Amino acid sequence: MIDPSALHWLALVGGILLTSVSQVLLKLGAGAGRSFARAFLNRCTVTGYVLFLAVTVLNIFAMKAIPLRTVTAATSLTYAVAVGMGHRFLGEIVTRRMILGVALIIVGICVFSLAGLQS
Repeated sequence: MIDPSALHWLALVGGILLTSVSQVLLKLGAGAGRSFARAFLNRCTVTGYVLFLAVTVLNIFAMKAIPLRTVTAATSLTYAVAVGMGHRFLGEIVTRRMILGVALIIVGICVFSLAGLQS
């Protein structure tokens, strides 16, 4: 049997990953049509928004057992995951500044988490 708190953490991680997938889908959808209506009403864009709705449900579930400050800090990992997915699936170039930014986000999360241990 899975520990109930593990399910909340799994929901949080799933929400982080799905957010990045949603962003990739929205990027694909934005380039899919010449008009605003085509960009907004295509399969990728609609799927991206549906996934964002799923992320909302996952985050609400995660917040039942995980403190808000922890959820908020962890969701900033979405930026790091989005850089990787953008590179992998969209062929976007990862620059040194992007790598530095991702490193700063990760260091910030670590510092934030360590500060929480001392409170």
